Amino acid sequence: LQTFSIHKIPNFAEIPICVDANNEINLLQLEQIANKISGKFIHLNDNQRVIMHLAAVFVNNFTNHLFCIAKIILDKEQLSFDLLKPLIAETIEKIKNNTPEEMQTGPAKRHDYKTIERHENYINNNFIQFEAIYRLLTDSIQKTQTERAPKT
Repeated sequence: LQTFSIHKIPNFAEIPICVDANNEINLLQLEQIANKISGKFIHLNDNQRVIMHLAAVFVNNFTNHLFCIAKIILDKEQLSFDLLKPLIAETIEKIKNNTPEEMQTGPAKRHDYKTIERHENYINNNFIQFEAIYRLLTDSIQKTQTERAPKT
């Protein structure tokens, strides 16, 4: 379970290897091979593999696309995407020891509607193609926060 880059050799010791097999003997053989490559062997059935791939699309492909959007916005204003790199790194670092829900921040989490409105005005005036994404993610953060709130 990893994205690969042309000019970077992956550290397979850190990469989970997810496999399935048509019988127990083949699964054991695949596990032995996988354990020689990585200490992170995971048996996933077909349904679990689909779900894992879906989750991987969210954390990798969609996140990268959000980075692309951020760069487009910053490029228009002649601001460097490099300014976001420490924030990106810290975001990843924080979820190593905490759940993503615990680490969620931002105007949607705070219900800071004044900031959300300023963002939406900017997007509507400059990048209308990103308005639906901004609104959808803002709404999703708020809905998820409400759904996961402790019941009293």
